[in-house]
Amino acid sequence: IEKGLSTFDFKAAPLMGKVIGISKRKILLVDSHKFQAESSLFFAPADAMDTIITDHGIAPDILHALEEKGIEVVLTP
Repeated sequence: IEKGLSTFDFKAAPLMGKVIGISKRKILLVDSHKFQAESSLFFAPADAMDTIITDHGIAPDILHALEEKGIEVVLTP
């Protein structure tokens, strides 16, 4: 959460950052296991997102940290 959003795709990282920068509403769809993964290719801070959609496998402390940053978190079955 503190380090932000990252990817392993070095070609996509710059594009992802630009898309987030120009988007009015930013929604991230991500599997809860990805919150444990980390890459050195960061493209945006976590609080750049308006909404994160993920599954119920998200750790409670991560969920709480996201909500404290003002990010709407939608849990899917």
